[in-house]
Amino acid sequence: MGGESFLCRELVGLFDLLLPPVCPLCGQNRPAWRGGICRHCLRGYPALPTGHCPRCSLPYESPDSSVHLCGDCLRHQPEFERVVTLGLFSGQLREAVHQLKFSRRPLLDRPLGAMLSRRLRGVLACPRETLFIPVPLHLKRLRQRTFNQSALLARHLASRLHGRLDSDLLYRTRETPPQQSIRAEQRHQNLRDAFTLSRSLQGERVVLVDDVMTTGATVGECARVLRCGGAGQVVVAVLARAPRFLAPTPTKDLSRI
Repeated sequence: MGGESFLCRELVGLFDLLLPPVCPLCGQNRPAWRGGICRHCLRGYPALPTGHCPRCSLPYESPDSSVHLCGDCLRHQPEFERVVTLGLFSGQLREAVHQLKFSRRPLLDRPLGAMLSRRLRGVLACPRETLFIPVPLHLKRLRQRTFNQSALLARHLASRLHGRLDSDLLYRTRETPPQQSIRAEQRHQNLRDAFTLSRSLQGERVVLVDDVMTTGATVGECARVLRCGGAGQVVVAVLARAPRFLAPTPTKDLSRI
C-alpha cells in the first residue's frame, strides 16, 4: 500500500515537472495547493471578520462587534441553523466565484469544494448521515448556462464528507427575475412559492449548498421549503458571504485550511 502511494507521488511530481501546474484562477505557473489553486490566490481571500452574526454569518461593520444575532435574524428567524462560508464576497474569492459561475470554468468547483468541505467537517457531527442539496436553477437558466455551479459544489461536498447527494429533491416551479435586479426588500416576495420538493423528508439533516449569499432570500426560502417538507435540520454552505459595507477587510491564507 505504501509502495503504491510512493509511486503515485513520484508520478505526480514527474507530471508537474514536465507540465507545470497552472492555477485555474490566475493562470500562472505556480506551486499549487492540494485543490489546484495557487497559494498566492488563496492568500488573497478576504476572511469573515470576528464580528458577524452567528446565524447567517452577516459581517458587522465593526470587526470588534460582540457575538449577537443581526437585526434580520431577530426580526425573522431563518429556518436554517447556521451559514458556513469561506469568507467575504470580495477580492480573490469574488473573482473565483465569478469565474466559476460566469466564465464557464467549472473546474474551479474542485478546489473550492475541497476548501468548503474542510470548513463543514468541523460543523457536522455525522457527515455520513447528511443529505447535500444544491440550490436549483430553473430549467431555462440551466439550459443557458449548461451547468449548475451549486450542484457541482454539492457533489464534491457529498463525496469528500461521505454524505448523500440529491440534486433532484429541491427544484424550481417557476422562473423568477434575477435577484440582483430587485430591491433587497422585494427579494423574499420574488421567491415565494418558487421552490418545491419532489418528495417529503423524514427528519434528515440537510446541507443546502449555494455559491454566494447576499440578502439570504434564496437560501432562506429554500430552507423554509425543506423544513416544511420534513427536514430536521438545515445548514447552509456557501463559498462567500456578501457584506453590506465596503470597508477594508483582512485576508486569510486559505492554503492553511
